Amino acid sequence: MKRIVLIILSVYLSSFNTAISAETNSWTIVELTGKVSIIRPGYFARLANVGDTFSPGEILKTKFKSHASLVKGKESLIVQADSQLILPKGKNSREQTNFFHRLGTILFSVEKRNAQHFKVESRYGAALVKGTTFATNVNTSDFAVQVFEGQVNVSKKSFQATVDLNAGEKTRIDNLSNSQPNVSSTLSTNNTNQNFGNDVKELAKAYLSQIEITPSSTTSPNQSTQDNENNSGSSNGSNGNSSSSNSGNDKSNANSGGS
Repeated sequence: MKRIVLIILSVYLSSFNTAISAETNSWTIVELTGKVSIIRPGYFARLANVGDTFSPGEILKTKFKSHASLVKGKESLIVQADSQLILPKGKNSREQTNFFHRLGTILFSVEKRNAQHFKVESRYGAALVKGTTFATNVNTSDFAVQVFEGQVNVSKKSFQATVDLNAGEKTRIDNLSNSQPNVSSTLSTNNTNQNFGNDVKELAKAYLSQIEITPSSTTSPNQSTQDNENNSGSSNGSNGNSSSSNSGNDKSNANSGGS
């Protein structure tokens, strides 16, 4: 009997620790406009609401004219319209944060630490920081980074080349050449070197209008894809659940951090 009690207690503590770990590594949606979905491969996609969590192994997608602001501890991020962000399973902990940015534009505010602890990867390259405020953009041909505060180390995936970006600088990299990434100055330097932590309202007010790395477009680049998803996916009314037609691809991407 004593042994059974110990086994039950062990299982309970293991489940509790797992829940605490997942909660620690999760991000919470604090602001949202339009249609934002969270996909856990193997399950129905769900329409996100304020207060929902974005956890390892999940994919967050924003549609046309939509955005989501998320926080975790002293850090925050703002996902712009037509963007896709993956929080890879098995790559996040208290000490390390890893994202795979698949598409669109995202603004990050990262807590300052003594070592590099925050990484944003893409299929073209990656950005690694100790703590800073920066934006990334991914489209069908390249990966761009713009720094507002602090310093970001940007590496090129297809060629062993890295560059350090400081506040007021930006770069754009692709897989087409083996050259060193080019660094250029941004047009605007207003509010440079201000870190707003998890205050998403002040973060948006200070920096969203200054992002220069998003390709200009009058229409959504994924509007037709999203329309197809709306037409083919089923929805469950008030709970906002819908089926994902790309669950196979999403599953491998969420587990591995994209391709």
